[in-house]
Amino acid sequence: MEFVLEDGKKARTKTTYNLPPLKVHKELLHSVPDKRIGSLDLETYENEIGIPKVYALGFSVLDMMSSDTNKCKTYFLYRDANSSEDLIVNCFKEMIDKYDNHTFYVHNLGRYDAGFILKVLEDYNTQMGKEYFKTDGLFKDSKPLKLIIKVKNKSK
Repeated sequence: MEFVLEDGKKARTKTTYNLPPLKVHKELLHSVPDKRIGSLDLETYENEIGIPKVYALGFSVLDMMSSDTNKCKTYFLYRDANSSEDLIVNCFKEMIDKYDNHTFYVHNLGRYDAGFILKVLEDYNTQMGKEYFKTDGLFKDSKPLKLIIKVKNKSK
């Protein structure tokens, strides 16, 4: 346990846990009725002027879990792209290309992540001069419950 001090006073306590990795029971994967499922998560920070930006995101699908390697695909700012926007676009291009017709659970979709995703994909469409990403969704009280994101014409 570590105590973090600010101005000589205890500001917060930092505790480090060494947890074992989650184990995948591969024998259970065969009993899942619809194997076209996955998860997506975005991690953000506030830049120097207080604007939230994505610095990391990643996804995984059930098919990856049966593999001994590559259990998820991750994207990191400055490793995989030079901007938060490119990070999101690159991730979604790969997800749609490789995992078309999959359903992805997005942690914090209704509160936070949908704003990043929709804005970046709409800006990309504007930049391309065409509707590359087609978005649709189901909303309740202006909060997204479901987003549908497709590439309008995958052959072009």
